[in-house]
Amino acid sequence: MDNEVKDKEGGSARNDDLKQVISKNIRAHRLANNWTQDDLAANVDRAVTRAAISQFETGRTTPSVDTLLVLAKAFRVEVSKLLSSPSADCKIIVGDTQENGEVKVFERPDFQSLIGKNIRAHRLANNWTQDDLAANVDRAVTSGAISQFETGRTTPSLDSLQMLARAFGVELSSLLIDTENDPDHHITPVPPIEGKAEAIDSKIDMRNRLADAILGCEDESTLRPIAKLLDVVWPEKPRSK
Repeated sequence: MDNEVKDKEGGSARNDDLKQVISKNIRAHRLANNWTQDDLAANVDRAVTRAAISQFETGRTTPSVDTLLVLAKAFRVEVSKLLSSPSADCKIIVGDTQENGEVKVFERPDFQSLIGKNIRAHRLANNWTQDDLAANVDRAVTSGAISQFETGRTTPSLDSLQMLARAFGVELSSLLIDTENDPDHHITPVPPIEGKAEAIDSKIDMRNRLADAILGCEDESTLRPIAKLLDVVWPEKPRSK
């Protein structure tokens, strides 16, 4: 089981809101099943401890995506149910079912693949490259990481998913639901923000100009570290024969 993500002091209000939503949902689903925290731990074969469950329910720590998947399987609900704020008249149904009477329970590899497909689908709907998406989250998530997510090689953290969801203008849970076979599901591109595209283009242009300046400068000892930060490969001088 992956290590849980501990909330940092001074986190954003949105992170605090998500933390509270998750804690309330875990507790609500546990109580709906008439389980103690120890019962819930036993239902996941102690893959999540009672102490960890207590930390989640009190909002002291936030479970990882993998842990949410384990808990959702125990509750027989989709992971998105643990991340969405319930409406005022929402009632939790024990062993929630789909129309065919069965809960769609994902195993970890399938879930990684589902998240990757959703990230890719939202990115393409906005006509963004992976680098565009990285730029839209101010490089807090790199294009390399986005590539890993989309191919299902790694699972994003909740923080990364939240940042990507904000960039796409959707709820975080939208990246965790199976929409592939839903003909009524449509992705709405993010409305363009005036001046944002120009700002991104300006950053790229600035980077290219700096790169040109670095490569044309003789003071290698000073500028090599800057080249590294800008991901610019410094051309090696040809060896003398």
